[in-house]
Amino acid sequence: MLDQLERLKSTFGPHTPQSRAYDIVLYMVEKTLEQLQGGTSTPAPFTRENFIAACEKNPESKLQDPNKWTPKTTALEAALQLLQRDLPGPHLGLHEQKQVGGGRGKVNQYWLTLAEAEAAPKTEKAKTVDLDISYRQTDRGEVKPSLCLRWLFRDGELRTRSRKGIMFLGTLFLLSGTWILMYATSVLGLHLSHEPATMAQLTSLVFVSLCFAFVWRYVYHPWWQLIDHRVILAPGGAAALLEDPCQLEMYRRDSEKWIRLVRFSADCPLCGGTVELAKGRPDHRQPLVGRCQESPHYHVFSFDRSHQAGTYIGPPLPAALRARI
Repeated sequence: MLDQLERLKSTFGPHTPQSRAYDIVLYMVEKTLEQLQGGTSTPAPFTRENFIAACEKNPESKLQDPNKWTPKTTALEAALQLLQRDLPGPHLGLHEQKQVGGGRGKVNQYWLTLAEAEAAPKTEKAKTVDLDISYRQTDRGEVKPSLCLRWLFRDGELRTRSRKGIMFLGTLFLLSGTWILMYATSVLGLHLSHEPATMAQLTSLVFVSLCFAFVWRYVYHPWWQLIDHRVILAPGGAAALLEDPCQLEMYRRDSEKWIRLVRFSADCPLCGGTVELAKGRPDHRQPLVGRCQESPHYHVFSFDRSHQAGTYIGPPLPAALRARI
């Protein structure tokens, strides 16, 4: 087992995938190797509290429930298998021991073992891969708005019926109508001018149309979509410059409608990568789907905002993966 741990650690580098599942696997490998090299014959098991303390870089996130923060075992196993894909056997396996009793306070334990050692206790029923995922969302205020919207989105959210909310939405709708009116006026003016259209006029019309389409699609239209879709990809200029891609969500709280910046993510059960929301088109009809960062066009999942859950909706799986289901 020591040799396999050393070979696996030697493959770690800048090309190692970055996700919560991979971070946990790398931590387990390095810690187990350190324990064995220190003379410990049986490495100490890990708990979910160990994972969040060692792998979460955001201090505020360490206050979350470790049971909700830790990826599913299927995602951890998928990450471990892919890291060993090009290594000679025997391969390492992930063992999870679920504690019986104790209610919500029970602590599951994890440790790495050789895959051959796990062959004996296998049951007759083949192990299956759960292709359902559970999305998690960032806490209030974790996604920072841009400087121009920071005064408006206090703690990353805005109450629509507040003074600021009414002023912002009213201004947004007024600017949208003004933008449409300006474009319609320019086109109508060209139509009503009883002069032959020149190349300069046609070039000006095309330029104005392209500017209108660009500004409408990326500035005004997303806010109108938010009313119908409830969750949309955050338009440009909404989030801070250094923020990762995030979403705008309209939700109801205390009989009031709120708009907030949020980020939904999950763990891919096929490869252990991070699943993030992205556009569904052109391969899916849904406006938003979950796409794995490691394989965005093949590891695709649905997104149910109400239950924060999804299931696999990508193309047919290869035979190697179908054998695991």
